[in-house]
Amino acid sequence: LLVGKDVGVLTDQEAMVAAILAMIEPGWDRAASYASRRAEIEAGQPPSFTRVHASVSDAWRSIRAAISLGAREVCYLRGGPAPGIHEEGNHTANLLGEQGGSFRIVINFADVAQVDAFTEFLARFPHSDARHLTSPVVSRYWLVDGREGFFSVAPSADGSESVVHTNDPAVLATMQESFESAWRLATPLPLRRKELELFPHLQPGELGLGLLFNVLGDAVIVAAAGGRI
Repeated sequence: LLVGKDVGVLTDQEAMVAAILAMIEPGWDRAASYASRRAEIEAGQPPSFTRVHASVSDAWRSIRAAISLGAREVCYLRGGPAPGIHEEGNHTANLLGEQGGSFRIVINFADVAQVDAFTEFLARFPHSDARHLTSPVVSRYWLVDGREGFFSVAPSADGSESVVHTNDPAVLATMQESFESAWRLATPLPLRRKELELFPHLQPGELGLGLLFNVLGDAVIVAAAGGRI
């Protein structure tokens, strides 16, 4: 439509009406009611937003800003190998700890040294915990009290990485549900450490059996395709 030249179309054609409803109804279902939005405004809650941070360092600043509003829990999910505890993450964890908050982390611990480093790190923060998940996760993301979410977008060719920041209720609900599912499937750190000690070259998760090794009380025999045990 051009400014000053808008055109309205009136139709009772069933296919057109159905197509228009298909566009309107999802937005209506996701939209906040007048009463709930009024209550949010009176409580000082910002309207829904989705923005993109051009760098991870910008995202960390926004994460800390969200935490400083009185966050009680931060959830972090990462599918790749556990990174070192870098300055940004340490600073953010300290801020959350100073407020009496806690965090839950789900990442892939590839060796005993990583497990020990995070175990020592977690000892500084009561009620915080980390677990191991071998299954690959497409994205990594942070959830602050379930009210603000940050998820990374695949790095570009030049190595830069963008992070999407949103408080959209539908997106946050999906992220929270995904995190809780991963948390339930993930392995506690003491168990992961024992697993790495017992299977330094062959890890249960790599066989696709995951936690099955940890919960079975009986012996487990694994055979190759040719029958070799």
